[in-house]
Amino acid sequence: MKRIILASLVVWAFAATAMAQTGREIAQKVKDRPDGDTRQSELVMKLINKRGAVRERKLISYSIDVGAGKKDRKSIMFFLYPGDVKGTGFLTWDYDNPNKDDDRWLYLP
Repeated sequence: MKRIILASLVVWAFAATAMAQTGREIAQKVKDRPDGDTRQSELVMKLINKRGAVRERKLISYSIDVGAGKKDRKSIMFFLYPGDVKGTGFLTWDYDNPNKDDDRWLYLP
C-alpha cells in the first residue's frame, strides 16, 4: 500500500513539473486568447500617494484590432471624472511589429 501511495506521489510530482509554464508562456497565452475585435470598458483609477491620500479618476475606453491578422490595436480613453481632467483623451496605436514604435497622442481640452 505504501508503495502505491509513494508511486502515485512521484508520478503526480513529475506530471506537475512537466506541465509547469514559464511566465512568458502564460503572458503569451493571455495575449493570444480570443477576446473579440472590439472592446469597451469603464474604469476607475485610484491614485495613492506615499502618505496614503487617494485620488480617483473615472475613464471610458474603446479598442479595436486592425491590420493584417488583426494584430495591431487602436485604443482611445476619455476621462469622465473629476472635472479638472474631464474630456482629456488618450489615443494609442499599438503595433505588433517589434521594430515599429507605437504611436500615442494626448488631447487636452
